[in-house]
Amino acid sequence: MDIAKKFLRLFCWLQLVAFAALTVLALPLHAQSGGDLSLSSEQMQELHKLQQKMRTVSQQLNEIRQEALEAKPELQEQQDEYQSLLFETMKEQGNDPAPALTRMREIEGQMQDQELAEEKRKQLIREYRQKDAGLQQASRRAMQDEKVREAAQELSQSTIAAMREHNSETEQLLQEMKQLRQEIQQMVAQLKTEEGTGNK
Repeated sequence: MDIAKKFLRLFCWLQLVAFAALTVLALPLHAQSGGDLSLSSEQMQELHKLQQKMRTVSQQLNEIRQEALEAKPELQEQQDEYQSLLFETMKEQGNDPAPALTRMREIEGQMQDQELAEEKRKQLIREYRQKDAGLQQASRRAMQDEKVREAAQELSQSTIAAMREHNSETEQLLQEMKQLRQEIQQMVAQLKTEEGTGNK
């Protein structure tokens, strides 16, 4: 798969879910790793369990989304138009995605080499993640543009409507995702409160 398409699919899905006010697949860093929070093994286990559930539901929703896209060519066209607008806006803001996407494509090619040294592999993975993080950050900046934001919102609404039409389980999965997001937010907020109290 072309890496620009792969990046866009992931980014569109993140935007789609965010606009639906359900969850963001990339949880807060402090929630993912423990970060600034001192988590007990039980708390970490509970957090990981919730994250795993969220990944499972996200995967199911993404499969429905892919099927809905295939069933509705006009939705695919809308997504392609959004990609063009997003990338053009990123370029106008001084964040041309083309060089990073080209380099990421090169790295994917290099990673196919079975004889690649482990240290070199780790180095390439780090570089790939840095490029990806830079693209995500530039994308979020582009999202502040009103035209891009409106186009993303329209794409989100069209996609969710198509998903609901395509698969009756969509609504239940969306509600489950919303519940999981709330549970994780409450857990992180509670841990922050407990830690703040403990430090006093």
